[in-house]
Amino acid sequence: MNDYSKDKLLQKLRTLTDTQASISMVSKWLLSCKENHSEIVKLWWEEVQKANISKKMALLNLCNVCQISRKKYDEYIKDFIPILPDAISLVYRHGNSTIQRKILRLLSIWEERQVFPKHVLANIHTIIKSKRSVTISSSRLPKKYSELQERLIQVEKFQIDKNIIESEITQLLSKDMTNKENIKAKEQLEEKKNKLIENNVSKRHQLIEELKRILKYQEELIEEEEEYHKKKKINKY
Repeated sequence: MNDYSKDKLLQKLRTLTDTQASISMVSKWLLSCKENHSEIVKLWWEEVQKANISKKMALLNLCNVCQISRKKYDEYIKDFIPILPDAISLVYRHGNSTIQRKILRLLSIWEERQVFPKHVLANIHTIIKSKRSVTISSSRLPKKYSELQERLIQVEKFQIDKNIIESEITQLLSKDMTNKENIKAKEQLEEKKNKLIENNVSKRHQLIEELKRILKYQEELIEEEEEYHKKKKINKY
């Protein structure tokens, strides 16, 4: 019989520090409470979303409990997989370069030790890559381009959401697909993906229209500046 309670879990998560001793101690306790794995992972995700950036990193490192658990049971692994892409994306997006390097190192360790399935980690890398390539700070953009930024963010979010759904579908396909609940879950995910794609088509069209507007504006500026340059040359002679 374990000594699990919701209050005790929250207390441990909120006092967790990003040190080997602290993470190891909480990990051992989590393993002793494996019967409560679903609620534990659910509350873990809620704490990740609320925590400051250093605590977010500590909570991510707590996923290393899966390195130990995978040899005996995979309850934690199955519960972490659907939310792990969102969690990594969240911490990576809010982290500085040091935090981002720590995340890449953590992913590398998980790959080497085969903690999570390859397709899950590959999907996370894809999400991180998209974050790195389309990270645009509003403070660096003139106001006239703010709408373009918003369009880019919307399209990027779609790609991340789509990757997460595809990862969930892939994970589901590894289960017994003669089971009615699994079949229903797959159909729901496929429907969710279809609606997401349908909605994003309009978002991409809006992005293209905004890009056209910006291109037209830049072309007008070029014409104006070239005309000015020609007049200066004529006046010179």
